[in-house]
Amino acid sequence: MVLFLRAAKEEMRDMWPRCLNELEPFEFQLQAELPKFLKQVIEKAGLSEQTFLPVRSLKLLGKCSTASFVDCPNMPEHHTESANAGDRYFDVVGKYYWFDFDACIPDGDNCLPLRVVFNVGDADSNDGIWGAVWHRDSGALVANITTSGDCESIINVVAVTQAEMFESQDIPIVELLAGEKKRDRLFKSPNPMPCESLIYGNQLKLEKIIALAISLCSICSSRYVYRECGFSDTPAS
Repeated sequence: MVLFLRAAKEEMRDMWPRCLNELEPFEFQLQAELPKFLKQVIEKAGLSEQTFLPVRSLKLLGKCSTASFVDCPNMPEHHTESANAGDRYFDVVGKYYWFDFDACIPDGDNCLPLRVVFNVGDADSNDGIWGAVWHRDSGALVANITTSGDCESIINVVAVTQAEMFESQDIPIVELLAGEKKRDRLFKSPNPMPCESLIYGNQLKLEKIIALAISLCSICSSRYVYRECGFSDTPAS
């Protein structure tokens, strides 16, 4: 039994890239209260602050350089091609953010355990974000995050069967946020989403839930975003 458990732990460890064990901590952490950008959307829409949020147990794992995870799926071709220009190219382009969360539904206790990595891209290249979403227990790919144009990205769920349990659910907050434009928004504070435009490849609710989770994680990406979109007080990291 001991050998079996040890082998299972080693298999789980080998499932993920090595950089996951060497991540830098986030400078800021989420707080128990709703962040500013969600409060403003909810208030403007006439919803209660007790409205259901499908993102639960969000855990910020850390961040790493692009060079630390060059095998990331969905790396834009213009970056892989430019990497030949210098050995340290990926040291100065973008940054990866890692986090875990559970995607939940209001009717029942069913949750989908997910692990997300996304890269904020390079401003000089007008990147969107790119990365991937996996099932946290099995390591199976759930969604691709790809940059698709000028500061634009697509979230495309590939695990359609797992996404089906969300489709019949009433989750108004993700529909409100999905209809928002960064330059034409219901709320006054900047949208924490790192890209200007976001496309949902299949218009699935799970894709919109993943986008909400990325926005929540992005609150902690910088002091400016944390204060403008997140919280007035800065907790100790």
